[in-house]
Amino acid sequence: MSEDQSSSNTQENEENTPAMAMHLGLPPPEPLDLSGGNISANWKKFKQKYVNYEIATGISSKDSATRVATLLTVIGNDAIDVFNTITWDEEGDDKKIEKVLLKFAEHCEPKKNVSYERYKFFSRAQESGESIDQYVTILRKLCETCEFGTLKNSLIKDRIVLGVCNTKTRERLLRVPDLTLEKALDVVRSAEATEMQMKELDSESAVHGIGKEKNKSSDKKAYSDNEEKRPMSKKFNCWNCGTRHGARECPAYGKTCNYCQKRNHFQSVCRSRKKVHGLGLDQQEDHDPESTLFVGAVTTEIQIKNEECHVMLPVKGRITKLKIDTGSQVNIMPFKDLKKIVGSNPQINACTHNLVSYSDDKLNVLGTIKLPVKSKTDVEHELTFHVVETNQPGLLGLTSSQDLGLIKVVMVAKTVETQAKPDRSEEVTKLSEELKEEVLQKYTQVFNGLGRLEKPYHIEVDPTVTPVVNPPRTIPAALRDRVKEELDDMEKRGVVRKVEEPTDWVNSMAIVEKPNGSLRICLDPRHLNKAIKREHFQLPTIENITTRMANAKWFTKLDANKGYWQIPLDEESQLLTTFNTPFGRYCYQVTPFGITSAQEVFQKRMSQHFGDLEGVETDIDDIIVHAETEAKHDHRLQAVLERCKKINLTLNKEKCVFKVKEVTYIGHKLTQEGIKPDGEKVRAINDMPAPTDKKGVERLLGTVNYLGKFIPNLATVTEPIRALLRKDIEFQWSHEQDKALQEIKSILTKDGGPVLRFFDVQKPVTISCDASPTGLGGVLLQDGRPVAYASRSLTDAESRYAQIEKELLAVQFSLERFNQYTYGKRVIIESDHKPLEAIVKKALASAPPRLQRILLRMQRYDYTLEYKPGKELVLPDMLSRAPLPETAHGSMEEEIALHVHLLTSNLPVSKTKLEKIKEATANDQSLKKLKETIKSGWPQTKSQTPTSIQVYWNVRDELSEVEGVILKNDRILVPSSMRKEMLQRIHQGHMGIEKSKRRARDVLYWPGMNSQISDMVSRCTTCLEHQQQNTKEPMLPSRIPSKPWEIVATDLFTWDKSEYLIIVDYHSRYFEVAKLPDTKSMTVITYTKSMFARHGIPSEVISDNGPQYSSKDFSLFAKQWEFKHTTVSPRYPQANGLAEKEVQTVKNLLTKAKQDHRDPYLSLLEYRNTPIDNVGSPAQLLMSRRLRSIVPTTDAQLQPKLLSPHKVKEKLRLKQEKQKHYFDQHAKHLPTLEKGDRIRVQMGNHWKPGVVTEHAETPRSYRVRTDEGREYRRNRRVLMKSPESGPPATDISPHHESPMVRPSEHSPKTNAANQAIPRIEEPTTTSQEQEELDSSGEEVSEPCKTASGRTVRRPLRFKDYVM
Repeated sequence: MSEDQSSSNTQENEENTPAMAMHLGLPPPEPLDLSGGNISANWKKFKQKYVNYEIATGISSKDSATRVATLLTVIGNDAIDVFNTITWDEEGDDKKIEKVLLKFAEHCEPKKNVSYERYKFFSRAQESGESIDQYVTILRKLCETCEFGTLKNSLIKDRIVLGVCNTKTRERLLRVPDLTLEKALDVVRSAEATEMQMKELDSESAVHGIGKEKNKSSDKKAYSDNEEKRPMSKKFNCWNCGTRHGARECPAYGKTCNYCQKRNHFQSVCRSRKKVHGLGLDQQEDHDPESTLFVGAVTTEIQIKNEECHVMLPVKGRITKLKIDTGSQVNIMPFKDLKKIVGSNPQINACTHNLVSYSDDKLNVLGTIKLPVKSKTDVEHELTFHVVETNQPGLLGLTSSQDLGLIKVVMVAKTVETQAKPDRSEEVTKLSEELKEEVLQKYTQVFNGLGRLEKPYHIEVDPTVTPVVNPPRTIPAALRDRVKEELDDMEKRGVVRKVEEPTDWVNSMAIVEKPNGSLRICLDPRHLNKAIKREHFQLPTIENITTRMANAKWFTKLDANKGYWQIPLDEESQLLTTFNTPFGRYCYQVTPFGITSAQEVFQKRMSQHFGDLEGVETDIDDIIVHAETEAKHDHRLQAVLERCKKINLTLNKEKCVFKVKEVTYIGHKLTQEGIKPDGEKVRAINDMPAPTDKKGVERLLGTVNYLGKFIPNLATVTEPIRALLRKDIEFQWSHEQDKALQEIKSILTKDGGPVLRFFDVQKPVTISCDASPTGLGGVLLQDGRPVAYASRSLTDAESRYAQIEKELLAVQFSLERFNQYTYGKRVIIESDHKPLEAIVKKALASAPPRLQRILLRMQRYDYTLEYKPGKELVLPDMLSRAPLPETAHGSMEEEIALHVHLLTSNLPVSKTKLEKIKEATANDQSLKKLKETIKSGWPQTKSQTPTSIQVYWNVRDELSEVEGVILKNDRILVPSSMRKEMLQRIHQGHMGIEKSKRRARDVLYWPGMNSQISDMVSRCTTCLEHQQQNTKEPMLPSRIPSKPWEIVATDLFTWDKSEYLIIVDYHSRYFEVAKLPDTKSMTVITYTKSMFARHGIPSEVISDNGPQYSSKDFSLFAKQWEFKHTTVSPRYPQANGLAEKEVQTVKNLLTKAKQDHRDPYLSLLEYRNTPIDNVGSPAQLLMSRRLRSIVPTTDAQLQPKLLSPHKVKEKLRLKQEKQKHYFDQHAKHLPTLEKGDRIRVQMGNHWKPGVVTEHAETPRSYRVRTDEGREYRRNRRVLMKSPESGPPATDISPHHESPMVRPSEHSPKTNAANQAIPRIEEPTTTSQEQEELDSSGEEVSEPCKTASGRTVRRPLRFKDYVM
């Protein structure tokens, strides 16, 4: 065979390697799971499998593009979506396998936080049932991200010593000298092996309870003896089948358990399910067969769920969930809960007892600890807890449960007849529980996690409704981390996602604290709901349901788990649900709770998915399965569960009811005997107590008369009761009246009778509700006739609510009590409390704390609240004043209390200060009256309100009282005595007016707070002295001269250590520059004369207030040469802007020429020849000709050419207007100051107090005098009007000010001696000159005089210098 042929065959074999691998049964790795769980771990496992797959198939030797293609083939659809969104660093990286794997690793593996990884390592302890090898493997894996380096094995060894669950093993490890990791593993493995061997050799039976284990043989013998003595006819409770029967009659004998596959017992009583059910004695107590012991809960605070009783109690001040187990002789505290209560290093006492569960499992007891537990009556008990490693909740035994008043034991005697009669309800319950266990095991996927239906929902909105963007609500600092954790968890579960792009709609976020301490993030879509278009899907009617359910005997009711969240939203609809948080914007990826269309959309989907199944009815998130026989029922239930599995709908196992004889649906009970009315809807009438006085009789008769048009023979029926209202008859309720009352109740509550109507899904729903000082009442109406009644009493805490809170509580109570009628329908609510109309329309955050929580509970309902006078709400008024004795379930009152506590406990105020506020509030007479009004309710009009609290009328709906503090929403109402202190605290940091207001409005409130803050900040001397500069005023354009050299500006400047004079023409922008030998006034005048001799004498010369221009010589020069000399405001160079601008231009020209070694005069020449904005060059505008330069120019171009003065002026005007337009965009006028106004004048970085003495001649220029007595001339820009009061000014007429030299770059360089002793000269300026030149001065009480007696005065050229 040739070499080429051999090479060809080798290549062919390599190419066929993958095919051969597949032929040999080597499958590709499973797709990468990015849907949930630990994505990082999923990626690492996938990558390891894929690398092995490449090696096994030979793909690893292929080119990079082939390897990438193979990876994308097997990685799965979710990962391909990720691949398509990756941004590559360089072109072609998507074909490089190393780059692709790196990008996937960056996507799947979160950024490592070494501190957090080490925390996980050091807090990982060995769990119960976990072997040492499993424990070490987990520790090694945790070490990979901890960067321990060479200390890795040593730290693992230390973690084993501290984290091993067996105390005796830990003691052995501590006794080993020079312990290494290998030695530690040998010791623990040896201990585990010994423990396993002892279990196999141990033949003693476990004792259920605390104490030493008893001898098994003796116990067994005692049991046998007792059994031999027991009569055969005597029945007992059997643990193998769960029923009562005689000896050797157990139906479970010989049967196999479906759970553990062991024989002789049923699955329902299988002991292999290792749940800490309770603790007790091994011996069965021989109770009298004529009596049965049961436990009854006597408090509504206990939560009973899945036949387990739990209670939330403060253990050492921390609310802890505990299970009540009356079969336990001890209290159990999980170690993980103990660390939350007392810290990470609890002090546990040693324990010599053994604890054994009913399944014969020994519990590993870490020790005992005594903890204070507060009962519901606020009585503290010190209980002993046994600390164990378990994931179950804590446990309260029988004795402790009795001590805490949670249970009481009652002995109930049963007759022989009762025992002989079979209890069908127990059999049904048993069937239901067995079916539930079987279903939960078979359909685990259906009862776990959050499902997701396939077709996304598109929210249609009305385009005519203007989108609303709500700002983020303030979250207390203490809750920020918890809110972020909840958002991250919702994002991980796919419920929400981050929003980066702009959105038209931005909703608000609301936070609710659950009883277990966790937070729930809610959407507040009030504005969005106004724009959503409803689908109005028809809900099923009771008539249709009853027709299809004829002859049904068995029922199952399934509940969708967070139903709305299982319907995904499309991309466009997701952005509609965008909501604001302090951490950015998020949007829902699923249908959120609260939007008006959610109910009907979910009902529509449920009908589409289950409408074709026989014997299945859907009611929004409820699925009802019904059948005539058990077999048919089970078959239909299986079909429903298979459909759920197929469409990925998950159910809430806690709320599902399996195989029962009756269920409640739309106000009716569906039973095996047929459809029955639900007694709950009329119980408020049937159980209503009889009146106890004539006022109660009036209310009762008022209600009956209100419904009189529906009641036949009304007068005859009510005659015995009406007789009690006669003045000559004493009130005495007798049998005759009671009989009449029962007849009235029968008329009012009879289904299909003259008053009570059947519920009709097609008709609109109205709820009338009311609240009294003692109870709540509500009635559901259709066509003005009652459908259902409801009432309940207020709890002690609720009775102290404000009236508005009671009224809204009545609304929430009615909506939830009538949930089967109101959920998914548009409901009109009638209330006689008018402020509620405004409250339900406002943003959730603007409501007081209790109202916030109640409104959150009402969010799932679609309702409109309307005001109706109390005289028209007769029915609910009667029900609220004669309520049923029952009160609210603990959950609602607890939720409101938790929400109020959530807001009040996170107020930015210390406990000490909060106590002071409470005390001051209690002592404030007006706030006392305000609290009384809040509790009893506000009058109808402001004029009826007490005068002292009328200032609160406009915010009355936002006020509430919590724990002695009055709140406006979540802001504290500060008592009058503390407002001055609060003002000082608000202005502690000397912030400005607006920031101080925002700071105060964030946490505080009192009437007139804003104006008081403005007044306080505006009078703060510190703030006034260090305030920011005034905003610039609109530009005042200078007058455009009609001819060249009519108005000129002049200034001095320093360049390259030399002094220069510049004069620039306002018309042509032509400037003349001269280098000065010195800056004496006469020198400046001489060079100015030279320039005037070339171009002529201007009409006006504008300059600053430099000593050269304010001297007597310059005044004489102006007078002799007959031009007007105008000076601008001192310390405001913008007023001489043209000269300042040309100074910069000349400096740039000279600097560049010097650096480039060029002739600076040529630079000046070229600048003068350069056109200005198509108007003409400075030379053309001034001399009507171009100047010859080194740039080639024709003779024709050098010929003089006169430019049109009119056109030039118009162009200059347009240019000036354009400059003013842009300048004025961020400018505003400052108020004009008047003579005598108190002001602050800017002196460097400080503002000094003073007073305006008069207006100066130039615009926006004033003469001012400081409180120190100095006088200045200043521009309005550096003057700030002040509200503060100053020293009395007896004379504010202007005085000659002491000259002050302006520190500018062109000021003469003089030595210290010259500055201290200025040249002395007698000023002889005219009055006109004085008006132009005066700017500031200082009165000298004793003028300085020379030896000859001549008074020494400061020369005018120094008037802008600070001496």
